[in-house]
Amino acid sequence: MTTKKTVYYMRHFEALHNIPPYNYNIPDPELSPRGRTQATAAIEMIKKISSIDLIVCSPLTRALQTYLLVFNNQHRIPLIIHPDLQEVCTEPCDIGRSISQLMLKFPNLFDELSTMEKTFGNNEWLDKINPENIYSPKQIKQRTKRFLHWLNNRSEQHIFVISHNLMLKELIHDDKHQKFNLQNGEIRTVEY
Repeated sequence: MTTKKTVYYMRHFEALHNIPPYNYNIPDPELSPRGRTQATAAIEMIKKISSIDLIVCSPLTRALQTYLLVFNNQHRIPLIIHPDLQEVCTEPCDIGRSISQLMLKFPNLFDELSTMEKTFGNNEWLDKINPENIYSPKQIKQRTKRFLHWLNNRSEQHIFVISHNLMLKELIHDDKHQKFNLQNGEIRTVEY
């Protein structure tokens, strides 16, 4: 089912690997102290959004922490944790944790993580090295296409997406099809 929709794309708040001199060897980093304070401004911006029917979030720690800081008190909005939204690269900072590790780290997201495991599996999304795997950087165009197909076939009309810089560059293009960067915590609106 394809319906006209508005998608609010948000880059996660600042994480430890986003701080100069940029240490990409930190495994699945958490938000930085500054990143945790960015929630206040984002919450004020999100309050101006008239309707959000669904939230879709990357399974990487910094994205889940961003979700919890912004939407923790709004359990009425359904959440889908979607591995296609994880970052593109193969550095340790962009490799996620297993679902069982995420369940220990985020026990309040147990149901959503269980649904992710049933829907997408537990391990395939962690393998970015195999060039044939959809999560390999070499397959980013196919992964982007698959996610946008999934998104466009959702019945919800107002969807909020929390992801990462390089993945968002693939998902969002301006009218001239030129890619741009989102700053940590920045939100861009796209209508389909």
